[in-house]
Order: sequence, then structure tokens, then C-alpha cells
Amino acid sequence: MFTKKSGAVIYGMQLGSAQKMMDFDFLCGREPSVVAFIDEGKKQTLNKLFYGNNEILIPSFASYEEIPENLHKKIDTLVNFASFRSAANASKKAIISGLFKNIIIIAEGIPERETREIISLNKQYNLNIIWPATVGAMEAWVFRAGNTWGALENIIDSKLYKTGSVWFVSKSGGMSNELRRVIADRTNGTSLSIALGWDKYNVMQFSDAMAIMEQRDDVKMIVMLGEVWGRDELEVARMIKEK
Repeated sequence: MFTKKSGAVIYGMQLGSAQKMMDFDFLCGREPSVVAFIDEGKKQTLNKLFYGNNEILIPSFASYEEIPENLHKKIDTLVNFASFRSAANASKKAIISGLFKNIIIIAEGIPERETREIISLNKQYNLNIIWPATVGAMEAWVFRAGNTWGALENIIDSKLYKTGSVWFVSKSGGMSNELRRVIADRTNGTSLSIALGWDKYNVMQFSDAMAIMEQRDDVKMIVMLGEVWGRDELEVARMIKEK
């Protein structure tokens, strides 16, 4: 999903979340991952963030269409902080924009009908969409999406500033921190971590995430935190049984 060159557009002026992403970037020794903000309908501005002790100005644009072409090659991920009222519309625009391969939508309480519309639309585009009601995704040493997995102290304690060989996927965002700490205490740490969200209809399912991990040679163990009698857990069991 992510690479050391992954760059993000943040929908909404979430400067605090963007700064947490930049702090993670500095800790990992990668280039700044925040490329631009979308401030719907507002004039273009420059917003100050810090990379270590250095000030960096990140532009905001009124729409996806206004992002200049020279930034397109730096972008592969949208972190959408729109409210539940506008998250679906902002996401549809992002899907058809052609700018992204990963879309992460944070909002809770999105109508199920709108979620199903996104699922249907994405069949044409086949993007990695983590939604709804997710705390996000993170690849250790590579990329952090938004507020994912807490303060910098937690990033260090859970070894997320360096890559491990355990892949972790969860329905629960709240339990993710605790289980990741358990993983870090007993292994060399996690690689890719995804919180799928707990709503009834998820764009990305456990089975989709498993398919991504099966392609990676660096993953030695998969840890899946599901729920009792979940339908997607049974699908994963079928996949394992049928190899």
C-alpha cells in the first residue's frame, strides 16, 4: 500500500494531525509525507509545519482539481477528515480524480447507503479504501496516516519507527494500540498495520487485506483481531483452508 516515497493530501485543515505525520517522518528519516491540504472552496494558502526544527510551508487548495501537476507524482494517499455529512461526497471526488491509490476516511456515522455507493463505485477503480470509522493505517518506518496510533512516545514504545515482520489488521481502533504493544514486546515489531473500522459495511475487508499481505515476502506472521462470529473472519478461514 505505502512506500518510503508515499505522499498524502489531507482533506480538512487538520494541522495537528499533519504535524504528527511529519514528526513520524523525521523520526524515520524519510522526506516529509504531507504534500497538500484540501480546504473546500477556500482560497489557496500556505500552512506552517515543522520537520524536526525546520519550518516547512504546505499549500492548501480549494479542490483536488487545483492541485498543480508538479505535485501529482508525489501523491498516492488521501487522508480524509471530512465529517460524516460530507465524507462520502469528498471521497467520490477523490476516487474519480485519478490522484490516489490509497484513501483513508476517518468519519464515523456515515449512512450505510453512502458506504455501499462507495463500494460500488470503487469496483471500477480498485483502490485501497479503508473506511468507514477507521483510525487509519501505518507502515512502520515508512508512512503514517493521520493520528494513527497515538503520541510519539507510543510510536517509539511499539517500535513503529523501524520495520518489523508482523502484519496486523483489526476491526477495532481502540484495541489496536494495546495489541501492537504486545506484538512489539514479543517480536521484532509490526510492518503494516490497518484498522478496518467497525461499521457493518467496510470497503476493505479482512480478506482484501490478507490478499495484500500474501504478496509480501517480508511478512512472517499475520495477526488478525476480529469479532466473534464475524462474517469476514469466516471468509478468511475458508481462504486458509483452501490455500
